[in-house]
Amino acid sequence: MKNEKIISVLIILSIFLLSSFASAFSWSDFFFKKLDNNVQFSTSTTRPVKVYVYDSDNNPVQNATVAYKSGSASIAAQKTGTDGITLNGVYLTIGAAYTFYITKQDYDSLTTPVAVIPLGSGAYQYSYRLMKSTTPAAPTPPTTRYVEVYVRDANENPIPDVSVIYKQGNTAIGSPRTTGANGVTTSSPQLTIGQSYTFDITKTGYNHVVTPAVIIVAGTGHQQFSYTMTATTPVTPSTQATRQVKMKILNIYGSSMQGASVQFKKGTTNIGDPLLTGSNGITPEITLNVGQTYNVVVSLEGYQNQAITTEGASVTISAGTEPYQYISILNPNQPIITRTSKLIKLRVTDSNTGAHIMGALIKFYKDTSTTAYSQTTTGPDYYAYINLETGFNYRMEISFDNYETKSYNTYISLEGSEDKGSFAITPRTTVDSGLIDEPISEPGTENPVRETQDDKGPETPIERATCTDDDPDNSLTIVGTCTPVSGEPKIDKCLPYPKNKIIQYSCKQNGQCSATSSTFCSIGESCLEGVCIKNREIVIGVKFSNDSLFNRLLRALGLK
Repeated sequence: MKNEKIISVLIILSIFLLSSFASAFSWSDFFFKKLDNNVQFSTSTTRPVKVYVYDSDNNPVQNATVAYKSGSASIAAQKTGTDGITLNGVYLTIGAAYTFYITKQDYDSLTTPVAVIPLGSGAYQYSYRLMKSTTPAAPTPPTTRYVEVYVRDANENPIPDVSVIYKQGNTAIGSPRTTGANGVTTSSPQLTIGQSYTFDITKTGYNHVVTPAVIIVAGTGHQQFSYTMTATTPVTPSTQATRQVKMKILNIYGSSMQGASVQFKKGTTNIGDPLLTGSNGITPEITLNVGQTYNVVVSLEGYQNQAITTEGASVTISAGTEPYQYISILNPNQPIITRTSKLIKLRVTDSNTGAHIMGALIKFYKDTSTTAYSQTTTGPDYYAYINLETGFNYRMEISFDNYETKSYNTYISLEGSEDKGSFAITPRTTVDSGLIDEPISEPGTENPVRETQDDKGPETPIERATCTDDDPDNSLTIVGTCTPVSGEPKIDKCLPYPKNKIIQYSCKQNGQCSATSSTFCSIGESCLEGVCIKNREIVIGVKFSNDSLFNRLLRALGLK
């Protein structure tokens, strides 16, 4: 009974204490407000989400469009800033699933995997890589085109110094243009494709021409309109006999064309040599007769031969004190001239002995070009073989170690036989006889080899029963020696030019040794003393005496 009373008192005391504690403590503060460690528990169901977009080089991608999507529905779209991050975060539901559709011009579009928004209060960021597009963007069609005006008289002759005002309605387009010596406006404005324009054309001594409206059509080159003016004042005939004339060659973009060839003709007869344009696109001056008509052909590699105007390939020289300048427009969109090539061969000989030379360097220069096509003479026939484009003239230069370099300023013709024969060069000093064939003999004669012994005079040649070759397979790893029936043996050797090429010798039917193979070493190998060796391969050998400290140490360790 006493124990039951004690238990009752304890229960009443516990209830009293709990009530007092509950009145002094807020459970909501415990769960939702700051505790002693300053941790904040949030009841928010959304949080801001940003997207970082970068390219294949890990650089941020600016101005990419990021569409936030829930399923197939688009929630919002934002642009990335200079740092590649969407400028403002979009609040998304925590625990919900979303995707992001990212696009930018010149990049492949990207639909990201599903992303579930994690719990948290701050902004959350996703990162995605955007790849450059492999499909080139379609070119934007031009909206304007250069337009020029050609003015001629009643006799179809071009009229220079004519004023041409380009107009749309009653409004002038820029300042008046002036025609050049070829009757074409010297500068061409860009007019809007599909719109209509008129031209107000004037010159003292001619009627005033206001043209009907014309429409500018799409195209790549200049669009030209032609008009005729009638002289109202008789032109006094000129007594001037000749005038200096030059040509300026441009492309359709107005850039000067260097290296263009300009040939003036009277009928089909060439007047002087072709004139080549300089870096300013202008030819040297040529003297032509005033009042006479000349045909002109303008040509440049990669372009078709073209006339100087669209009206024809002839010009009439008018009187004047200043050099008369014509302008020709070359169109790069026209088909390129198709050329063929031809294989030719030739050999190089010693001017003293007539012997063929192995490894001589031959350079061919096309027309006035400074770029050379190079080839060397090789065995066993000592020919140099090279393919050259037809339709051009070639200058030739031959060089070889210890020989005088020889230039042929006359052009080498590609016509006729492919074999252009032999060309001689003169030695400066004693040369390596291993690279020179036996002297050329006339049929039925012999050129025996005579051995000499310093200053002791001639002696009897060494005679052998047969010619022997210790490397009949011409291995590139063996220094082969060919021993002829008479004369000194010949050993395989490296050519001085081109590098890493081996000349190998074999027995001929007459018992003598001749270079019969010339082969380059493989990639990663170099030619040294007549064999191919691997690059950077170094072998070091060290020999110790039996009683050396090193060998005694090995024996003490039981290693020897």
